[in-house]
Amino acid sequence: MAKHEHEGCACCHSHEEKKASCGCGQEHEHEHEEEHGKLRYVLYFAAVVLFILGFFFTNTYVKIGLSIAAVLIAGYDILWEGVESLLKLKFNEELLLSIAVVAAMLLGETTEAVAVLLLFKLGEFLEDYAIRRSQKEIDSLTDIQAEHANLIEENGEVRQIEAEETKVGNRLLIRAGERVPVDCVIVKGTSSFDTASVTGESVPQNFTVGERILSGMVNINGVVEAEAVASYNDSTASKIIELVRMGNEQKGKTQKFVTRFAAIYTPVVVCLAVVLAIFPPLLGLGDFTTWIMRALIFLVASCPCAIVISVPLSFFSALGSASKRGVLIKGTKDIETLSQIRAVVFDKTGTLTYGTPEVVAVFAANGYDRREVLELAAAVEKNSTHPIAAAILSAAGETEKTAQDVHEIAGKGLEATVDGKKVLCGTARFLEENGVADDMTGDYNVFVAADGNLVGMLSVEDTVRADSKQAIEALKNCGVRHTAMLTGDHESSAKKIADACGIDEHYSRLLPEDKCARLKELQTRYGKCAFVGDGINDAPVLTQSDVGIAPALASDIAAGAADVVLSSNKLTDIAAAVRISKKAMVTVRFNVTFALVVKAAVLITDIFGVTNMWMAVLADVGVTLIAILIAAGVMFRKEKS
Repeated sequence: MAKHEHEGCACCHSHEEKKASCGCGQEHEHEHEEEHGKLRYVLYFAAVVLFILGFFFTNTYVKIGLSIAAVLIAGYDILWEGVESLLKLKFNEELLLSIAVVAAMLLGETTEAVAVLLLFKLGEFLEDYAIRRSQKEIDSLTDIQAEHANLIEENGEVRQIEAEETKVGNRLLIRAGERVPVDCVIVKGTSSFDTASVTGESVPQNFTVGERILSGMVNINGVVEAEAVASYNDSTASKIIELVRMGNEQKGKTQKFVTRFAAIYTPVVVCLAVVLAIFPPLLGLGDFTTWIMRALIFLVASCPCAIVISVPLSFFSALGSASKRGVLIKGTKDIETLSQIRAVVFDKTGTLTYGTPEVVAVFAANGYDRREVLELAAAVEKNSTHPIAAAILSAAGETEKTAQDVHEIAGKGLEATVDGKKVLCGTARFLEENGVADDMTGDYNVFVAADGNLVGMLSVEDTVRADSKQAIEALKNCGVRHTAMLTGDHESSAKKIADACGIDEHYSRLLPEDKCARLKELQTRYGKCAFVGDGINDAPVLTQSDVGIAPALASDIAAGAADVVLSSNKLTDIAAAVRISKKAMVTVRFNVTFALVVKAAVLITDIFGVTNMWMAVLADVGVTLIAILIAAGVMFRKEKS
């Protein structure tokens, strides 16, 4: 079994790390590690037997011999690491415990020295178990990638390939019980899929021809053929694993502070122990033997492991808990910020709405009819990826008109040449900036001009998502003070959506830079703000916000700029992420306070001679174990839907 030291832990408390699979293919190495693990328990049991036997002998030399044997059998690894740490001047728990055990033996307190070591080892076993359980749960979050894919050749034959070899456009066969290797679109068949590992949804979902299935999902009961639309590395499962990895690497202020604190704390403790051992006897407050024992107890009780282990574990457990819900948080720093969010700001199209708008009205002017207006708009919008463009193209149907020299101005509209005329299609402000002076009022939000004259107006409306109102209510219930909506759409449409969702305030007809300015105002008024958006033009606002949140179907640019990605695509999970983050921070504060209070109590009683060494170890091990279990509880605690 390989040992690892907790990252950022100045006490360098080592724990056994057991990997389910390393992929090395060396089976004998794993067997050796398993045997080594069993040997640890056998040696510990033998040391306990020797310790108990010591109570049945009256001969002092026999008792000392049994005690030394018990210490060497159970604690050889700790003593060796203690020596190595001393040579490197590295202050860690092994060094502190080694000093305490050896010094106690030299002072004739052999029984207490053995008891201290055995209690410490028992605590280490229990801590290892708790940490392995948490690690196993966390590892399960990233065990969602398929190893193989079934490639359908051009001649119809099926050949198994490595999932990494799958290319965009490959036709794949996915049988019942198999995991989807890459993001695909079903081209033949219908089946139910277990989506829990990707979206957090516990109920299987049905998918049919034309619908997208994501890598990591498991086919339950049918056989489907699907076309790969993303490579292995660009598929959802790979992105989830990358986000989980990033989340553990990006540390927040609290975690960084704990690391710095521990680095200073342990050497200071050693210095204080030396002071405690020397100065009281010199001042006539007792003999050296008594105060050296108290200094040793001080060393044992002062280890900061409860803090430096439980704090990162609390954050990592929160990342795991959120991932179970389909909420991918990119760093522990974002957990801290999420717990402090006071306002949540939303984009409209594709975020609060389904992003599949429809043209509900067309107004024609200056000699054009409604069909001509639709054809002009469709010719220009054909090159845009905006949802409104898709709505216009759908309403126009087949058209022979084509556009040349198309230029898109983000957040405003497009300009192009159609049939020799300069055509503008976009917002009222966009047309006004280009010299179109006609009246552009009413419930229209897309305007079309040809050669400087307004020729038509379109009303394009979207449908509010079913969970938008519920998401806003959930945010208010978990302590978010204010909600707002920023959109480039016209006022009447913006107000309609905001009222339907129960949003506190809204701003309409905004350009991307206007959204940034409005967000800055909200940050000044309310403090830390989260922004939820899915479009390419939302990237600047996502970056400026304290926490940027992007739905699962967001553009790659928006997802890259966001700090949190909702792979579940449920807006209600934003509130779940806030609650999980708050619970994590409460756990961190409780564990730190609890550990410091208990240790302070032990240290104070030690100065007055009330505490003995085994009580100090019991307090240290007990506090560490309790802190670990509480930290792991952040993941195992059930989060309400």
